[in-house]
Amino acid sequence: MTLQLCLKPGEELVTAAGKRLMLSSERMELAGPDIGGWIRHHGWTIAVDPAAALVWPVYPHNPYANGPEKTLDHAVGALSVPLRLKDGKYIRPGEQEISFTLKAD
Repeated sequence: MTLQLCLKPGEELVTAAGKRLMLSSERMELAGPDIGGWIRHHGWTIAVDPAAALVWPVYPHNPYANGPEKTLDHAVGALSVPLRLKDGKYIRPGEQEISFTLKAD
């Protein structure tokens, strides 16, 4: 499962693991241990699953241009949590719970 986070270039992103990163055009990939359980940015904090990973910048599809966005102003952060497939084949309702808690400052 992936959530698109509206992150602001030029602002700081802080993680529970003690990472303090300035968002720029430079690619950033954070795994679960780098995140540590929560991310804080631009006046909000999101608590995440320990297996969550974050990638920045991701350029979403622009339907008007029939291609990806091209500017950093339209970039998003992709926060992903892997699905735990039973026997590597399927997942049934109620087998996995993925929770996020968003708090605005």
